[in-house]
Amino acid sequence: MVRNALKAAIGCLFVVVLLAETAIAQSTLIEGVPPQAELSERLAVIESLETEPTADQQRDQAALTAALQAYERLQAIEERQQALEQRVSQAPEQLLRLERELNAAQEESLQLSVDNLSDMPLEALEAELADAVIELQQLQSQMAEVNSQLLAAQTLPERAQQAISEALQRAETLRREHDTRAALLADRQLSAREDAQLIQWRLERAVAEQEVTLNQRELSANSRLRELAQPRRDLIALPIDQ
Repeated sequence: MVRNALKAAIGCLFVVVLLAETAIAQSTLIEGVPPQAELSERLAVIESLETEPTADQQRDQAALTAALQAYERLQAIEERQQALEQRVSQAPEQLLRLERELNAAQEESLQLSVDNLSDMPLEALEAELADAVIELQQLQSQMAEVNSQLLAAQTLPERAQQAISEALQRAETLRREHDTRAALLADRQLSAREDAQLIQWRLERAVAEQEVTLNQRELSANSRLRELAQPRRDLIALPIDQ
């Protein structure tokens, strides 16, 4: 039964891998936003002023600082997306390895009958016992890791849905603020692309949208990874219970 569950889980996982490969993290290049290096240069110019910055320069400094922080958050989200894809892609190999290790352990346990053990020298028995203790400790460590993953998977839907809701609200608020200020600048015939406040809001809105995408991906992969964690726990538990 465990092997059937494992095969079914691996089959499902290959589908998830294909989906993950098509969901490559989006670039942090955003329409209407200068590159990160350009924003850093603009901020450096303000920070290097020998005189006290004006009120407008102070606002630009705060907006550029927040914009650069948003760039960093976008990069962190991309790293999380890549880590998720890697975790999904590596899971089938890990499960197959566990199955091979389980089969080897079962064969070895069959060979170690009471008669065989009784015929072994004391030193050999002590060595067998030491190896068994080490193996048991390793399996228990793996079991604790799997249990932690299962617990995280169980609580992920609620956490992800809350994060998605908050990010959507934040994105909508930023959109309204951005459009209001962009219209004001247009009336004054000022450049919206160079406005530090608009740049900040565009980046922060992109962060919110990417957070939604990431949480949705985690939700879509969660059920599959949870299905895989359960047979993995069963596989680890078998030699522990023997």
